[in-house]
Amino acid sequence: MEVLSNSIVTALQPTVHHTYKEAFTTLVMPSFEKSCQSMFHQINESFSKGTKEYIQTLESYFDKQRRQQEKGRDMISQIQALSDSLRTNIERLTSAIQEEVQSQVKEGLTSIQDSLNKTVCETIKEHIAKGFRGQQDVIQNSVITAVRSRAVTPAPHIVDSHVQQMQIEQLIGQGQINTAFQQALSASDLGLVVFICEKVNPQQVFNQTPCPLQQHVLLSLIQQLSADMSNHTELKHKYLEEAVMNLDATNPLTREHMPAVLTNLQRQLTAYIASNPNNKITRSMKMLNMATQSLLNAIPRN
Repeated sequence: MEVLSNSIVTALQPTVHHTYKEAFTTLVMPSFEKSCQSMFHQINESFSKGTKEYIQTLESYFDKQRRQQEKGRDMISQIQALSDSLRTNIERLTSAIQEEVQSQVKEGLTSIQDSLNKTVCETIKEHIAKGFRGQQDVIQNSVITAVRSRAVTPAPHIVDSHVQQMQIEQLIGQGQINTAFQQALSASDLGLVVFICEKVNPQQVFNQTPCPLQQHVLLSLIQQLSADMSNHTELKHKYLEEAVMNLDATNPLTREHMPAVLTNLQRQLTAYIASNPNNKITRSMKMLNMATQSLLNAIPRN
């Protein structure tokens, strides 16, 4: 039995082996191959699908990041624009504030300066006015003293002539004609009297009503101008003629000193006429001499 079994096994072994091999080749291998192909196909599809999904996810993420970056850039641009606008506004505001502050400071300084200038000017004017009033009183007393003493020039009051000329010009410029003549007549320099006569037109003085020169000034002017008729003769004649015509015999001071002053003038005119008989101004001097004589004759005798 065992021998039979071994014989059967031996006889069937090649057949079984061939059959098994053929079955494996014909049935198992194609089925396995098909299964593997299906499996690989599914794996490939799954991998491809997963890869696509991953790529899509990445692309979506990158798109999102890109959009955020773009938003960030837009925000940065907006922030930059806002910063530029803010800086510009700050610069404009700073400039406006500086201009306003400068304007306010300038206005304040101008106001303070104007107020200070006004105060200083008023103070200076007040002191100058006081000084001039005091000087005018001194000069007036000096002129009256000179007239009473019949001196050609007042008592010496030595001051630099250039300084006095400047003071006289300033007084003339201020319209203080009487004060200017008083100052010139009170000096010990007859040339200063001629100086003011040259600076002021006789018509400017004597065409005014009333005459701006006071009576004691007129008397002193006649007295000093007649002291020397040889120089500046025409100018002195114009002033002497006008001064004589503006004497007021009703004034007590004039009535007291006019005879002596006019007598001295007449003496000087007579001497000039005798020394210059052919001079073209001699005729005018004669007429002035006649007018002087008429005034002397009109003076009441005590």
